[in-house]
Amino acid sequence: EELLHVIGLETTTTQKKQLQSTLTLHGRFEINPDAQSTAIAPIAGRLTLKKKTLDRIQPNDLLFTITSPDLQTRAAEITLLQQRLATFKASKIANAELEMQLKMKQSEWQALVGDATITNGVLSVYATTEGCIDTRFVNDGAWVEMGDPILNLLHDNNLRFKALLPSA
Repeated sequence: EELLHVIGLETTTTQKKQLQSTLTLHGRFEINPDAQSTAIAPIAGRLTLKKKTLDRIQPNDLLFTITSPDLQTRAAEITLLQQRLATFKASKIANAELEMQLKMKQSEWQALVGDATITNGVLSVYATTEGCIDTRFVNDGAWVEMGDPILNLLHDNNLRFKALLPSA
């Protein structure tokens, strides 16, 4: 019954009636190419999974978190550049090179973090669509590298059942 729920099928109770005929269809479920997506690690670090295989997900559900020393290092670099630039601005001295370095670091940060949120040095990744967790590629507590696949998400509204009908 859990499998039926995961793939989006519903069952119903039937009433007793006289059968006119029966029809058996053999077929298979097909997954459209856009029915799957893979959540990847945006940064290297220690992974904490928040969902299990076959868990239903809704938009904004927390999928996983990553605690990363690289994240803390990058945040410290941006803070240091901001402080140095503030010192120059307080002295009314322009420093185009420092401003450019800060903009580059901030752009790298935005590209790295994307839609994830960061709280106390922990990056949290949330679901953007509904569906279910099809596959977990890594175990909870594992060290992951940037770009490693974490979860495969199945968007079950893009499944279809394909069967051949006998000719009449």
